[in-house]
Amino acid sequence: MKHLCQLFVFVSFVIMTAGISACGNNPTDTQKTVLENGSKIGAAIVDSSVAQWNKAIAFNPQSAQAYSGRGAFKYAKGDKQGAIEDFTKAIQIDPNSITAHSGRGAARFTVGDITGAIGDFINMARLSFFSRSGNG
Repeated sequence: MKHLCQLFVFVSFVIMTAGISACGNNPTDTQKTVLENGSKIGAAIVDSSVAQWNKAIAFNPQSAQAYSGRGAFKYAKGDKQGAIEDFTKAIQIDPNSITAHSGRGAARFTVGDITGAIGDFINMARLSFFSRSGNG
């Protein structure tokens, strides 16, 4: 993971430097190029992360953490329904997963399932309270 981060920083720097030098002195073109390149890099990292979580799930299909991780990256990618499905699978594996309830609640909220989101946020708060108080 450390090498992936270092590679990301290096590639980002190279692409942004090339983009800025290709734009001349027009700040509007420079900003546009930097934003476009940053967006492409971000999308590539998210896709790579989803692929890594796919491998983790293939290795251990009963890992709630793997489903939650993949769900988070699917959410970031804009695949809200895929994120909901992954968070739901994580909750089926580990009903006490605060992360899965929180993630599914956020994804449900963004697709307009307010009732489902509220239920997930209530479960998240309940689990969080009991895990901190030792009363669970």
